[in-house]
Parts: sequence; C-alpha cells; structure tokens
Amino acid sequence: MSAPRADLHQASLLSYGFLATRAEKAAKLLEENETLSGSDIEALNEAAQFLKKISTGAEYLTTKNFQAQDLLGALDALSLAMDPIKTLATLFGDREISQIFSETAETVSKHLQGRKVPLTENERRQIQIFRQFFDALYAYVSSMLEQEAPVLGPGVRGEGIEAFSR
Repeated sequence: MSAPRADLHQASLLSYGFLATRAEKAAKLLEENETLSGSDIEALNEAAQFLKKISTGAEYLTTKNFQAQDLLGALDALSLAMDPIKTLATLFGDREISQIFSETAETVSKHLQGRKVPLTENERRQIQIFRQFFDALYAYVSSMLEQEAPVLGPGVRGEGIEAFSR
C-alpha cells in the first residue's frame, strides 16, 4: 500500500520543480529590473516563503530555537533543500544557512512591494543566490523524478520535468 505515498511524494517533487523554474525565471526579471506579471510575483512570494521555511528549519537544527508554527514543514523544506545547499556551499562561505536564506527571502519580498527601485549591489548578490539556489533545486528535483518509477503516467519518465515547463 505504498503507492499513494509514492504518488504524494512525486506530486510534491513536481510542485517544487515547477516552483523552482517559475521562481528562477521571475527572479531573472527582478534582477534585470523588468516588469513582473502577477504570476511572477506569486512565484517569487511562494519561493520567498519556501526560503523562510528553510531558514526556520536550519535555525531550529543549529540552535534548537523553536519559533515556528509549522516546524515539521520547516524541517521538510530544509530536507529537500540540503542537496542544492551542498551544491552551492562555496557561495555561502562561513555564513549560517538560516541567515543567508532569511536575508535572501527578505530581499525578494522587499522588491515585490510595488514601487520599482533598482537593486543595490548587495541585493543583486542576494537575487543571484536566489536564482542559483532555485536552479540547483530544479536540477535536484529533476534528477529525483528521473530515478523514481513513473507513477504519474506514461511518458513522464525519461523526459524529466522539462516536459511540463515547455
């Protein structure tokens, strides 16, 4: 009876894969000071919330400080993000993951408040980290989907998540 659990896992991975590709594309527009559509803003908001969950999970694991309503969700987000975090470790240096992701989420959220203002150099670096993280998350999710059995139907396996992003 593990098929429903596999379906949920694969659906969750697909959801994060879609988020990763939408958020990275929207962040590129933000970085280039282009006009964002409603769906771009939605993707960036959702991605910023995901980063905040990762930050909360990392904060809890390093300090045991529990200030989240959804600790399980925060730890799940951190678990999903671990491979992309390892991939990007050289970008982070000695800084705490919780701080990096919290600051990055704040930068993205700040620039969605309506008025279009150019990014500072530090904000541009934060947006670049955001884009690289979601690019790495997309690669990770895509590889995970390739390794799993094609629960979602014929034609999904082998094409990867790219088939849904076209």
